[in-house]
Amino acid sequence: MTGLLTSLRGRIIIAITLVHAVLMSLFVFDLVSRQRAFLHREQIERTLSLIQGLARTSTSWVLASDVSGLQEQLRGVSDYPDLRYAMVVDQDGKVLAHTDHRLVGRTVADAVSLSLNTAPPEPRVLVDSARVIDVAAPVLEQGRLIGWARLGIGQERSHRALQAVTLNGGFYILGAILIGVLFAVLLARSLTGGLYRLLEVAEAVRSGRRDMRAEVEPGEVGRVAASFNGMLDTLSESERELRQTSRTLIHLNETLERRVGERTADLAAANEEVRNFAYIVSHDLRAPLVNIQGFCGELGLGVRELRKILDEPGEAVPAATRRRIQAILADDIDEAMAFIHRATIRMDRQINAILTLSRLGRQTLRPETVDLGEVAGSVVALHLHEIETAGGTVTIDPLPTVVADRLSLEQIVGNLVSNAIKYRVAGRPPVLSLSADRSVDGVTLHVRDNGRGIAPGDIQRAFELFRRVGVQDTVGEGMGLPYVQTLVRRHQGRLWCESVPGEGTTFHVFLPDPAFLPGSQDSRPTAQE
Repeated sequence: MTGLLTSLRGRIIIAITLVHAVLMSLFVFDLVSRQRAFLHREQIERTLSLIQGLARTSTSWVLASDVSGLQEQLRGVSDYPDLRYAMVVDQDGKVLAHTDHRLVGRTVADAVSLSLNTAPPEPRVLVDSARVIDVAAPVLEQGRLIGWARLGIGQERSHRALQAVTLNGGFYILGAILIGVLFAVLLARSLTGGLYRLLEVAEAVRSGRRDMRAEVEPGEVGRVAASFNGMLDTLSESERELRQTSRTLIHLNETLERRVGERTADLAAANEEVRNFAYIVSHDLRAPLVNIQGFCGELGLGVRELRKILDEPGEAVPAATRRRIQAILADDIDEAMAFIHRATIRMDRQINAILTLSRLGRQTLRPETVDLGEVAGSVVALHLHEIETAGGTVTIDPLPTVVADRLSLEQIVGNLVSNAIKYRVAGRPPVLSLSADRSVDGVTLHVRDNGRGIAPGDIQRAFELFRRVGVQDTVGEGMGLPYVQTLVRRHQGRLWCESVPGEGTTFHVFLPDPAFLPGSQDSRPTAQE
């Protein structure tokens, strides 16, 4: 059930089914309400028409006080469906005729009957309940009131008709929901089938099957699959070239002692080849990345064209389907494209870092004025789906600007946020908060979580290379915190943590102001809060 709620296909099915069920339920409810009102109104009109006819034909018999004649009039209406009683009373309330002969000659004294003594001489509904309708019509002689005719009609037949309509409506709702579910399943498979197949290929490649390729289908997903296949081909070729280069280096090392005279030249050539190879690999990685960005742009154009089509007037697309497709385009597709855009930007920066390493042999820090809040927001956005899936929340307080290397800062924050999500307590939604304090000599970033925590005896070991502490039930190599610590030290900062097992951990990252570093000439960019 959790997979159905978190997957794109499952959410499409559930959303379409719920919308369809709600609309059909509202339709049937409105139909039943209208039918109830129609049956009731029709019953009232028929009863009033019947009592008025009885009152008109009873005038002469009331004037003559002919009980037998009045009884004969009542027998004429006694076969009316659901008739409870019928009677004719004089203006004093004395029963002149009644379908129950035993009541003839009595005087009615209930509150409903007494209300006729002061009522104007016109047909009226005396009782309108769920069980009976009681109506009365005046018996007039040249405009003078000489008595009243009354009928009591049961509601059983109306109730039976309404129950039949309600039962049929229930069957109609059930059938409509089943059809809606089938339509939702077919639509979800059509929309997400290509993505799922592409994901299966990606998982297979990640597990080591480098020969797997995605099936290229017509449409935007097919274009993404083609770019993905091209990237895999490039990576496979790069790996082959890397293995070939490695064999060349091994051969050079084995013959190093015998070729002392050529050692320096051969080694320099090999190093140059490695640097050129790293540059080529980075260039080849950039090409499919540009393709992905281009195809994502085309996908965006296609989405905009689809929106234009949906916004056009006409009945080609049902209104409910039109609104649902528009919601999917606004919520899911836009969010996915924004995520791809952020991911390609981040990958582009990593490719640039590889190019820098190929030229300089090591990463060069490029201090600049960086908005720490912007960095934290972009990192959290990359993990937002995983956080929301776990039911977690993230709070980012207003953060100052710092002078640091942007890429290194993104890696520092990204590792700490990723660890907070990875090492959360099972069954407990993760709660993360990012805040910062500015002091005279720098800024201290605080990343707090409510995860497993670290035992006091393991805190120091958690920062050691390849050392993992606590329960080992997550994937990892033990390089996250040592890597963060190295980046912080290269900025001449400090990294430490405070933790309570079972309650959570707070990591503190101190980034010094360049003005307070040894040898500083205060030529740094101006950092403003």
